[in-house]
Amino acid sequence: MEIPIEQDVDVERTLAWLHDVGGQTLAGRLEAAKAHFSAACLPDAVTMLWPDPSELLPPDDLPAGLVLQAHALVRDRRFFDARLASRFIPFIKSIGRELPRLDRVEGARERAIELLNPRNVHPEGSLLELTVAARYLNEGYDLRFITETGQRTPDLELVTRAGITVQIECKRLRSSDYEVRETKKVRTMFALASQLALSQGAFVCVDIVFKAALKDVPNSHMHDHMVAALRQAPDPWIWDDETSKGSISPGNIEALRADTVDSSLLVGPKLFRLFAGQVVHSQRIVFGARGTPHDLDPRYIDAFESIALCSWDTVSEESISARARNVRSKLAEIDQQLHACTLGAAHIVVDAERGADAADARRSKIKEQVTAFQFASPVVSLTTHYLLTHTAEETSWVIDETADVAGISSETLLDDPRLLPRGVELGSEPAWRYAAPA
Repeated sequence: MEIPIEQDVDVERTLAWLHDVGGQTLAGRLEAAKAHFSAACLPDAVTMLWPDPSELLPPDDLPAGLVLQAHALVRDRRFFDARLASRFIPFIKSIGRELPRLDRVEGARERAIELLNPRNVHPEGSLLELTVAARYLNEGYDLRFITETGQRTPDLELVTRAGITVQIECKRLRSSDYEVRETKKVRTMFALASQLALSQGAFVCVDIVFKAALKDVPNSHMHDHMVAALRQAPDPWIWDDETSKGSISPGNIEALRADTVDSSLLVGPKLFRLFAGQVVHSQRIVFGARGTPHDLDPRYIDAFESIALCSWDTVSEESISARARNVRSKLAEIDQQLHACTLGAAHIVVDAERGADAADARRSKIKEQVTAFQFASPVVSLTTHYLLTHTAEETSWVIDETADVAGISSETLLDDPRLLPRGVELGSEPAWRYAAPA
C-alpha cells in the first residue's frame, strides 16, 4: 500500500513537470529504481553494516533514483531515505515554486531532459542549474538557458534591472576521488569492528576523529580498539594517539527495547538518539545492526541482536586541503566558460560538514582559493553556497545554507545571496556552528 511521507504541492508540481518532460518511460524507470532500492537497502549479512546512501541509487540511472525520492515523499514512503531526500528535495521544491513560469523560460525543458537522461552521471548539476534559474525568476529577472554545444559555455543568461546582460555558470561540487576513498576506507575499517561486535552480541557507540590521513591508517585500526573496548566493557574505552582520538562506550539497548515493545524502529535519527543518548549528527555515520526486520519494510527492526554505531571525522591537514583543492579546478572551468561574456557571475555549491573546526578550516581554504584565483574573464560576482544536510525526527528533510560572496566583488545579483532563502534564519554564524535539529 502506498502511503506518503507528506503532501507538498511544490514537489508534486515538479514531479508532474518531469513526468511531462520525460514521457511515458519515466514511470518504468522509477519502478526499476524502486527495485534497486529494495534490494540495496538491507544490511550486509556478515558485517551487519547498513548501506551508504549512494548505494541506494541505481548506478545505471542516477536521475531515476533522484526523482524517486520526490515520488517517495509524496506517494510511497517505502522508498524514502532522509539522507538522500535532504540532498534533492530542497532543489525540487524550489523548482516547483516557480512552475509553470519556469517551463516558459527558453531552454528550460531541454535542461530538464538533460537532468532526466539516464546517462547523466551528475544529475545534481542539472538540478542546480534549474534551481538557480528558479531563484533568479523569483527575484524578477528575465532569463534564458544557453544552448549546450561542444564548446564550453555558461548555463544561463539574464538581463539585470538596468538592462545589462549577465551570463551565469553553476557548479555543484561532487565528492572528490580523495573524499570517496576516505569514506570507503572508514567503512572498510568499521566493517571489521562491526563484525567483531556482532560475534559477541555487543551494543556499542564509536566516536572517532582521525588525525592522520586515512590512507595511512591500518585497516585494523578500529578493530583493534574494538577488541580493547569489549575487553574493558562496560567501562568506556578512551584513547588519544598520533593516528586518532576517540571513545567506544556501551549503547543504551534498554531504551531501544522499551521503545519497541509493541513496534519496530526505523534505522534513522530516533534509533540513533535513543541508542547514543543524544542527537547524532547525520554526516559521517556508519551503522551496523542485526535484528528482526518488519514484514512491510525491512528497514524497521526490533529484537536487536547487536548494534555498532560510529560517528567519524577527520582533522588531517592533508584531508582538509585535498577537499578544498577541488574548488580550484572548478574556478578554472568557470573562467573558461565565461571568457566570452560581457559580465559573468557564478554559483558554486559545496557540501558542508557538521564538525565545526574541520568545516571552518575547509571554508577558510576555499576562500583563499577564490581570492587568489586570477580570473581572465569578467566575473563580477561569485557566491559559494555551503549546504549542510540533516536527518531529523520531526521533519522529513532539513538543509541549512551558508552563502559566501567572496574574492571577486561584494556585489551580488540577488537581494538574498542564498539559493534556498525560505526558512528559519539561524543567525550570523555558519550553519555548522549551530546545534543539529532533533
